[in-house]
Amino acid sequence: MATISRSWDSKLWQRLMNSLINKYEKYFVTATAGEWIFDGYDDGLLDLINPLRDITYIQIPFEKFGWFYDRNGSAAYDGVFTMKTGVDDLSNLGMLDRWNYKKNTSYYEGECSLIKGSTGEVIPPMKNFQDRTTVFSSDLCR
Repeated sequence: MATISRSWDSKLWQRLMNSLINKYEKYFVTATAGEWIFDGYDDGLLDLINPLRDITYIQIPFEKFGWFYDRNGSAAYDGVFTMKTGVDDLSNLGMLDRWNYKKNTSYYEGECSLIKGSTGEVIPPMKNFQDRTTVFSSDLCR
């Protein structure tokens, strides 16, 4: 919300958003790992804003906050990954060939648009500590 309100011209709206955040949000949140990652936890600001979906342009599709809330076990969010097995060359193990059947994204141009690297779960064996690999995140499309 703070990020959205930064672009608003009106100082009144920005002050209103700051007041809401200060009133309904806590500085520290205690939740289990499961709540932080998949299950989500109740959030005061989401509870305040969600009933206003029909009368505002703010569309938040979740009732709880969690990094991967409502995504556990779903392939619909991440897309289709085509990965190399390393059978031809072990240095290709887990390296991406395509994402959603394409070798690049339409979100960036040039080198930044290429689908390359690993998803991070499987990476090729490293020869030494200084070796690096690229990790592709479908959430960022890069």
